[in-house]
Amino acid sequence: MKVKEVKRTANVAWSPSSLQSICLASGTAAQQLDASFSTTSKLEIFSLDLTSNGLDMPIIGSLEVPHRFHKLVWSALGTGNEHPSGVLVGGCDNGTITLWNVDAIMNGSKDATMVTTTSHVGPVRTLDINPFQPNLLASGASESEIFIWDLNQPANPMSPGNKLHPLEDIAGVAWNRQVQHILISTSPSGRSVVWDLRKNDPIIQINDSSSRIRCKAVAWHPDVATQIVTASEDDRSPIIQMWDLRYATAPMRVLERHKRGVLAIAWCPQDSDLLLSAAKDNQVFCWNPNSEVPGGDVVYEFPATSQWMFECHWCPRNPAIISTASFDGHISLYSLLGGGKEVVPETHKTPTIAPDDIFGGLATRPQATMAQSAPLKNPPKWLRTACGASFGFGGKLVSFSNSRGGDIPKVVTISQVITEQDLLHRSEQLEHSLSQQLFADFCDQKSQHSPNERERTLWNFLKVTFEPEPRRLYLKLLGYDTDELAKKFSRVTEAGGGGKEGLDANELSEKLATIPVDDGTDEGGETERPFISENSSTAAIFGSDGDGPGTFDTLSVASDSQYPTSKHPDTFSLTSEPLYQPTNHSSSFFIVGGATSEPGFSISTDNDVDGLLSQALLVGNFESAVDICIGADRMADALILAIAGGSHLLQRVQQLFFQKKQSKVSKLMSIVVNKNWSDLARHGNLENWREILAALVTYAGPEDFASLCDLLGDRLEREGEGHHRDNASLCYICSGNVEKFVECWTTATTSTSSLVLQDLVEKVIMLRKAVERERRQFTANTSQILSDKLSTYAEKLASQGSLSTAFNYLQENGAKTINAVLYDRLYHFLNLTSLPKPEFPFQRVDVQTPRDHNTKVDCTPQKQKIEFPSASTTTVFPSRPTGPQPVPPAQPGTTSYTPLGPHPSQQPLGNYYTTGIPGPQTISYNRPAPPSTDHTAPVTHTLGTPNPVGVASTGP
Repeated sequence: MKVKEVKRTANVAWSPSSLQSICLASGTAAQQLDASFSTTSKLEIFSLDLTSNGLDMPIIGSLEVPHRFHKLVWSALGTGNEHPSGVLVGGCDNGTITLWNVDAIMNGSKDATMVTTTSHVGPVRTLDINPFQPNLLASGASESEIFIWDLNQPANPMSPGNKLHPLEDIAGVAWNRQVQHILISTSPSGRSVVWDLRKNDPIIQINDSSSRIRCKAVAWHPDVATQIVTASEDDRSPIIQMWDLRYATAPMRVLERHKRGVLAIAWCPQDSDLLLSAAKDNQVFCWNPNSEVPGGDVVYEFPATSQWMFECHWCPRNPAIISTASFDGHISLYSLLGGGKEVVPETHKTPTIAPDDIFGGLATRPQATMAQSAPLKNPPKWLRTACGASFGFGGKLVSFSNSRGGDIPKVVTISQVITEQDLLHRSEQLEHSLSQQLFADFCDQKSQHSPNERERTLWNFLKVTFEPEPRRLYLKLLGYDTDELAKKFSRVTEAGGGGKEGLDANELSEKLATIPVDDGTDEGGETERPFISENSSTAAIFGSDGDGPGTFDTLSVASDSQYPTSKHPDTFSLTSEPLYQPTNHSSSFFIVGGATSEPGFSISTDNDVDGLLSQALLVGNFESAVDICIGADRMADALILAIAGGSHLLQRVQQLFFQKKQSKVSKLMSIVVNKNWSDLARHGNLENWREILAALVTYAGPEDFASLCDLLGDRLEREGEGHHRDNASLCYICSGNVEKFVECWTTATTSTSSLVLQDLVEKVIMLRKAVERERRQFTANTSQILSDKLSTYAEKLASQGSLSTAFNYLQENGAKTINAVLYDRLYHFLNLTSLPKPEFPFQRVDVQTPRDHNTKVDCTPQKQKIEFPSASTTTVFPSRPTGPQPVPPAQPGTTSYTPLGPHPSQQPLGNYYTTGIPGPQTISYNRPAPPSTDHTAPVTHTLGTPNPVGVASTGP
């Protein structure tokens, strides 16, 4: 389809493809006259705007030149610097070659000429720019002259070799499109010569001696370096020959569709299956030169003109646009992809010319008529995707490329794309450690390469969980190394006890561990007391001193008033002096170590503290004895007596002791003695979380340890500041609570990085393995958060091609439900037929034929009475229609169905049916009103009132 037109008889040249805007240069053709006999010549530049309406092209530059043109080319020389729009080169009829600055012409400068050379002796009929080096120009003229020009230094052209004899005009030159130092020239005699500029010598000559041709143009195959086409301008042989230089004895293909000589050819650089030819028969054909159709395969025929077509060119930037030039004074631009109706000649008969009309050869052709242009048979190659890529499942990349070479097979490449190399590497390390059960080594390696102290501590705690005695090592990580503390205690003991007289710290620890705990009960569970007979009395032993009981009562009251307890039992502080100073002889009341009494041993019975204490002991009243000691602030004596008095008394004394003796360590002593670990975890100062956790690790029993650690960790999360969340993670590691650990990590971490997720998975997997090892059972996942994380982790692994590992993580409880689609794809991709087949992850929808909802149906139940005749009579019904029938829509709350045929009890009779039920019968039932009066319409029944089996309706 014609898109633009310029009314000029001129040679044309397209702007190089490197320029953004598309322009067309024209130079007045040589040896042509118009009706005005003007001999002026112009060089003009037109702009191509396919968005504008009309056929006209705006002129953006014009320059009058002294000579007319045989050939015009546009070089990209200097487009990067001094000549942004390139250089125009013209071969003129007086043997000159002139260079013009395109930007100067566009700017209206009269001094646009750069260089003019006169090296040729005859008209310069052909020019060509080297496609690899835009500064190299080949020119051909009369007397077999061929010059190679360096446009940067055009003063000294070179010749590719000696002139070939006989001397003749050079009709065409062309640079090879694959090898930059190969040039071909052709002459009217039919001889084509291939030149190697490295040797400055011709390397091959081709000539078809069997046919009479006059070569006018030559062109190289854009993809195959050894193939060329030549065009003959002889009207007796208007053919195009295709040669392969590897078999140069005869042409490999001949295109013969033109009726008169071919004046120009042009091979499409973007599609080697498209070749243009312009001829004297006013036709421009587009061929497929690679087709095996005899005589050539014309894939597109352009509208004919009234005069010869002497030029045709492909637009370098938009190959769908071509230009043609004809001697009728028109430069036409066509769209190869356009359709529509174009102007073609009705007949090719030559008009009658008067003998005395010397210009009869220039008479115009008959007016053309409208005809349909045939589109291209195949889409051109530049419309094909040059390359493409698409990501597939599992990180696979499918790519392809369409190379220009026709002999190169098309290849589709499937490759694995890995964008998370670190994630995949760390995942492989984790899987290797799991398969080899190198849990502790993995944690140790992660600890050594941790970027900060926080990560190092977490991995050290995880490593300890795989040791035989993890709780002892927990203390060491918390800063309480038992061996170091024993040495410290030993040094302190030796310094305070006189050196060698003190016990070794290890020995002391062993002895303390072997001391039996006496709870004050005998084997029968009764409290041990001194033996006293039933007939004995305090009066018989101590006399009838009436002050005894009253004195004890007084002391009991005095002890409560003289030594009040603290108002704040939960707070303890050290006092500077005791509340009561014991007498000097109180310390000698008991014999240390259970030694035998000395001679003259006596028991005090005075009313002082020692005497009252003696009396209480003599009667076995340990409670009163303890009260006396507490009242005298003799807490050590009270504790010793409480041990003998039983566990209940000992517990009361301990409570009174901790109430009276308040210090920085008294609260801890109270908790340790009373084993109140829950109170320690609930109310301990969170700044001492490390000490609290150490106490739990040391004293808590196996059945309470995990819950107490969770309690402390929960407090650190809720009440502590942001940095305490990391400390809470340590508590959850000690307790083995995977769910709480994941929740804590999720709260503290906001990053969505793949490596951060990998950190979580590594810690969770190691913690679970430790718990499974300790409990000797598989730990099921019950955390929704962990399921989400594992599902996301599996997606990332699958996207990197680690499909088997991704499937293993999706098998976790909840993860396969969250990402059922991925689980289904992995199951079928890995062909895991040994496992149960997963459910179809998508909702199945049955597609039904749409119904006509415009039909209104009255489904109101109606009472209907049906009577059946006797068995001797036959009831005749209309035949049921065959084929699908329209079904009216059912009303809400009802179910519709359409009877598919007669009941088995009905017997066919021609086109009718009989009931087959003997005897007269009357059946009444509710039946919806018929949807229409058409007796062929199907009956729609309401659910709950079906048609009785074997009953045929007597109406529609």
